[in-house]
Amino acid sequence: MRRWMAMLAFCSVATTASAAWYPELETGAVRIGVGQTVTVRVRAIWTGLWILPWTPWVFDSTNPSVARVEGRMDSSHPGEMRITGVSPGRASAFIHGWTHTDFYRVEVTVVCLPEEPVQPARARQTAKAGQPILLQAQTPIASRTTFAWYHGRIGDMSFPIGQSGPEIVYVTDDPGSHYAWVLASTPCSSSTAEFEIDAYRPKRRGARH
Repeated sequence: MRRWMAMLAFCSVATTASAAWYPELETGAVRIGVGQTVTVRVRAIWTGLWILPWTPWVFDSTNPSVARVEGRMDSSHPGEMRITGVSPGRASAFIHGWTHTDFYRVEVTVVCLPEEPVQPARARQTAKAGQPILLQAQTPIASRTTFAWYHGRIGDMSFPIGQSGPEIVYVTDDPGSHYAWVLASTPCSSSTAEFEIDAYRPKRRGARH
């Protein structure tokens, strides 16, 4: 009897040690463009005689500068791994705790896609000298674009304005024609847009007698 109980206890421990939840990924490789997001479904497969407590699965990237990976599974119900291309290159989407084998990860290839050049919202504006005006650069990918602004004509980087973002406040105290331009850069492209500002001095009111 004791021998039988000992064997049962041994089998129970051995079965528990070998039992586990295993991830099943919808695919092992994806190819996406910069700025694109793809969703990979993840299932939890149980191997064992009885169910053990669930440990959350957290999804991550081996190279977040190339591919951003989001999502987690807080239960054994199917989940989703969201992969977004950040810059050209290669990365892997993996599950924390399952880094010992390439079988439980998604190989990600991120490539460049055609991108529209930046455009001025208003290429030419008129304003009083000393009056601030708003210069706006338009692009559908502003969230992943770096903007550098300069005084002068396109290509002249001698006089940086010192502001960034898709729009700036521009002021000139001198009447006449002035120019500013913006360099919009992404990991895949760069483009420029020029702005002309016609500044005039306000007319002085005649003195009353």
